[in-house]
Amino acid sequence: MLYQDICLVFYRKRLERRLKKKYGCDRPLSLIMNGRDVGFFSMFFQVIGAVHFCKKYKHNLEVDFVGGPYFEEAVGKNWWEYYFSRKRFDFSGGRVLHDRVLNEWEQKDFSYYGRALASSVGHALVGVVDIQDAVLGKVVDFKNKNMDGYPVVGIHYRGTDKVSGKGKESDRVPYEDVFDYLEKDNGCLFFVATDEQAFLDRMESVFADRVISYNALRSNGSASIHRGGIGGISKYKAGEDALIDCLLLASCNKLVRTDSNLSYACRFFNPRQKCIIMGK
Repeated sequence: MLYQDICLVFYRKRLERRLKKKYGCDRPLSLIMNGRDVGFFSMFFQVIGAVHFCKKYKHNLEVDFVGGPYFEEAVGKNWWEYYFSRKRFDFSGGRVLHDRVLNEWEQKDFSYYGRALASSVGHALVGVVDIQDAVLGKVVDFKNKNMDGYPVVGIHYRGTDKVSGKGKESDRVPYEDVFDYLEKDNGCLFFVATDEQAFLDRMESVFADRVISYNALRSNGSASIHRGGIGGISKYKAGEDALIDCLLLASCNKLVRTDSNLSYACRFFNPRQKCIIMGK
C-alpha cells in the first residue's frame, strides 16, 4: 500500500472517531443537511460520507439543499434531486428518531469523511444515491457518439479560482507540463474536462482532432463557474455539467488530472481506473 493510502486510512479513522463521538450514540437520529456554498463534489462527498456513516450507526439522513451555487427555483426546491433520485436514506429500522439539523462545520466533517472513504466503499454508495436517468442518458449518448471503439485518455484541468486569487487552494500546473506528458499517449483520443476555456483551446491547437469535450460551461477568465462570478449562466447546467464531466472522465481508459474534487470522485465511479496526478 502506498504511503498516501496509509495516511488516508488513519485520517478516515480519526474523522470517524470524531463523528462517532457526536452522533454514534444509541439514540436514533435523523440527520438533516441543508447544504453549503461550495463546489458540487464537495457536497457530493458530504452526502456520500453521511450515507455511509448513517448506515453504519443506524441513523436516517435527509438531504435538503435549498440555495447555493446550483439552486434554480424553476427547476425544483431541492437541488440535490436535480441530479440524484434519493434524498432520504432510512437506516433506523423504524425506531423513534430525533431530528438534528447539521451546521456548516458538521457538514464539512462529513465531506472530509466521504472524500476519505475507500474507493470500493464509495463505488457501492454511488448506487445508493442513484443518479437521475436523464443525466445518465446524456452520458451514454455522448459516449456512443464520440468515445466507443477508441482508447480514450481523460484529462481534467482545474483552473480559475482553484489556482488564483484569495481563495487559492493549489498551485497552477503549466499547460505545457500536461502536453509533455500526453505526448506519450500515441493513438489515443483525449477527453478534456476543464473549467478554463483557454486550456481546451490550447489542447485543440496542440492535438487537433484527437480532442473531444462535452459542451459544458467554461470560464474565459479567472472567475469560477460555480461561485457566481459569471452572470447569466444556468446554475442547474453548471451542476449537471460537473457530474457529466466526472462520469465521462471515469469511463476513460486512463485519467490525467490536476488537484480537484471532481476528478478525485472518479475513483468512486471507476475504482480500477489508472490515474496520473499532475502537480506537486
